[in-house]
Amino acid sequence: MKTSNKIFYGLSRVGTAITLGIIDFAIIGLYRDHFGLADEFTLFATFFGLLIIAFSSFFMGYLSDRIKTKI
Repeated sequence: MKTSNKIFYGLSRVGTAITLGIIDFAIIGLYRDHFGLADEFTLFATFFGLLIIAFSSFFMGYLSDRIKTKI
């Protein structure tokens, strides 16, 4: 696959990635400033959440490639 095609296919994720980055940044500030939690806890929770999202995205992609449907 050409590099230009890879970039074109990856562009659909840019808006989502920016939005989720803004939300994650706001959540870290909310937990730190409003609830008074330590930065380590909020960063660990955010990291753990993103790790779960990465694993589930990979796993669901694998399943969708392996499961044959009649459609």
